[in-house]
Amino acid sequence: MGVGLNRFAAPVSANRQYRENQGVAVRLDDVRVLARIAEREGLLADLVPLWRRCPEPLASLVPGAEPATGVDWIWPVLEHLAGRAASDTDCARALVILDALLRPTVVEVAARRGMSGHSGTAGVIETLADTTEAPDYAVHLVHLLIAANRPNDVNRAIQRYVSDGRLAVSALVEPEKLDGLLWQAPAPETRRTTSVPVLGADGDERVERRLDWPSGRPYLAELQGVTLEANFLLHVPEAGVVADGISYRRRYGLRYRSFLMSPKQPVVVHAPLTEDVPILERATYFGRPSEHGHFIVEGLERLYAHTMAGHPPRAPILVQSLPRPGYRRLLAGLGLPADDDGYVVVPDNRVHCRRLTVAGIGTQLPAVHPDTVRFLGDRGRRAAGVPAGRDGAGRRLYLARRASGRRGMLNEASVRGELETAGYETVYLEDLELVDQIALIADASEVVGIHGSAMINLIWARPGTRICVLAPASWRTWAPGHVDMLFGLFEAVGLEATLVECDFAETARGKRQQFDADLEVPIAGIRRWLGRSRSG
Repeated sequence: MGVGLNRFAAPVSANRQYRENQGVAVRLDDVRVLARIAEREGLLADLVPLWRRCPEPLASLVPGAEPATGVDWIWPVLEHLAGRAASDTDCARALVILDALLRPTVVEVAARRGMSGHSGTAGVIETLADTTEAPDYAVHLVHLLIAANRPNDVNRAIQRYVSDGRLAVSALVEPEKLDGLLWQAPAPETRRTTSVPVLGADGDERVERRLDWPSGRPYLAELQGVTLEANFLLHVPEAGVVADGISYRRRYGLRYRSFLMSPKQPVVVHAPLTEDVPILERATYFGRPSEHGHFIVEGLERLYAHTMAGHPPRAPILVQSLPRPGYRRLLAGLGLPADDDGYVVVPDNRVHCRRLTVAGIGTQLPAVHPDTVRFLGDRGRRAAGVPAGRDGAGRRLYLARRASGRRGMLNEASVRGELETAGYETVYLEDLELVDQIALIADASEVVGIHGSAMINLIWARPGTRICVLAPASWRTWAPGHVDMLFGLFEAVGLEATLVECDFAETARGKRQQFDADLEVPIAGIRRWLGRSRSG
């Protein structure tokens, strides 16, 4: 279970207690008020997922209704109540109650809609900010205004929320200015473009993608008395805040982060610091080791800085979620704790560390630091027991995906038939422990797969391995550039990669939906790629 929260000197909030009690509301009187307002407003059926988590008689409200899944179920309720909150105190009170009970869900759905460009989202978030007075919504409102390119509204919102104390402003500090810096890599090469070879509907081409900044600059620092945001911001006393190296997405908007980078100034606007946060005596920061792609480029990549500084990571390891069980053998091979007791999960949104060791990473989406990637590829193969060199031609692999509701293949039977006829093995990486994934990839000479975190595994491949990446044709408009980052990783380890552009479901209109969309793979494109493969 990791190091428990009883190790932290901080009170447990009522909202956290509500969540830890598996949905049994602490403030049942408030829930009864919410039920009364929902009945009056015709929203009882919309709130079935909430009633089902409550004790009787609330759990029996709308007994015949099926509870919705995911988080989007709550948006119609928020939209309705926000539209009436200015003129109806009961609706405003209902918003406050929903926020107290379900803030993580409310924040997530609001952020998702904002990222997808849904109209009307900013108005609902502004109403939530005004009725709840919570900094989370003030931050997300400014995010939405930035995304909508409304600079005057951005400035007004920042001034308003800073003046009433809901937001604070801090200077942005570069890692080399930190007291406690142990090591930092040389300044990286500035690259203006990355090149992606494409097999598209109009034939072969090389798509040049602009890089607006260089990769990150790995470093290692030992800091005292710092406060870490769960989503990638480090508050350093009497200095400001550090963002570089804390996340691989530091320069882009984040769904759940509680801070924002000012669009034109070297400052950070964030929720005010408070004293009622959990305290940890010492730790080594290690990012997000449960989500696979983040585990590699936002966690393991930190080993480069630790190695270069001659300062191995020491437990406890501070993470945002526990590593998956399938990572344990690799973690042990890399000198990291192999069991949960060696890790501490960041509680709630912030944790204060009396002593924190931070290793910065090189990959800053979409820019890639080649040294860190090559280091990690070699280190991972050694930890997995993969011998140097390759015997024979190597295996041909098709990295299939289990049904997960995103990034599937609409015509998989046809694609799989073409590949298996050409001698490809169909494999599901999620069925293997990570050390076995590394050994499999290192033994391959050709790999085909859909864009995503599974393809980040190809940093373990041998130089010269041929790669076919399947991605929607709309990848050219994406920001952040996830496909650009993939090809930067491939280039760093010397792979021969090509992208085959695919059609996708028409319902996937926003960039986020396109990123997760199911693909219709052009068989002609696969055949052309296979023909090159057979001809050498």
